[in-house]
Amino acid sequence: MIFSSIVIPLMIPVAMSSMTISAPLDATCFEQNIDYIFLAKEEADKEVDRMIRQEEIAELRLRIEKRKKEEARRTHIGEFYITAYAATGNPCANGNYPTVGKTIACNSLPMGTKVYIEGVGERIVEDRGASWHANNWIDLYLGETQTCIDWGKQSLDVYILKR
Repeated sequence: MIFSSIVIPLMIPVAMSSMTISAPLDATCFEQNIDYIFLAKEEADKEVDRMIRQEEIAELRLRIEKRKKEEARRTHIGEFYITAYAATGNPCANGNYPTVGKTIACNSLPMGTKVYIEGVGERIVEDRGASWHANNWIDLYLGETQTCIDWGKQSLDVYILKR
């Protein structure tokens, strides 16, 4: 009777493992070897799934911790009307030209104040709005007229970011 060894490498992200199966090469033993191979693959798949779940849990914990830190540096100042404005070719009230993704105009907050607008992100008060704007009004610089029209007028929560 002839015996042979089959080495099956199991790909596990953290460590490399291998299993050696020795059995005679006849039809029934071959079927048993196949069963062992499938069992080894199932075990490897379970181990990989367990490791993936652990990584997902660790990533979720990091995201929760990051969010807690972000929320700790925010102070809710209320719900504001958020409208948008486009380029006029003129500099902002602070002397710089407006930047999409950065500039907002607000009459009720000091120049240079960093805010977080829910659903929009972080912005900086670099300009002043129209004189008729109320204390709870922010103009979001979006650059293009059509983008501003599409934005319309929204009511969103605003937070001051602590330094």
